[in-house]
Amino acid sequence: MMKKEGYPTRVSMLYSLIGSRAESIGTKNLIERKEHIAIASILFETGHSMKLVEDVRQLREKLDLTRKPPTTLTYITALKDLRKIMRITGFHKRFFR
Repeated sequence: MMKKEGYPTRVSMLYSLIGSRAESIGTKNLIERKEHIAIASILFETGHSMKLVEDVRQLREKLDLTRKPPTTLTYITALKDLRKIMRITGFHKRFFR
């Protein structure tokens, strides 16, 4: 039986929101570094801010989870929807000129 996933226990929801807000402020004020552009590219490609590496896939299996999390990595429709939102909001234009 597969375990049910939830929010990572060692990551505070508040810290995630603060990081997200800081990123928004930076892009709003035209502070875009090459690292931001690289992360935006991965986000557009996968729906996540970092790629799922083989070590993590193996660890997920050991924890009795699916190799891919039930996110945009698993559901292509969700990834298409995310990309559509990125285009509508101008995110795509901002990072991929």
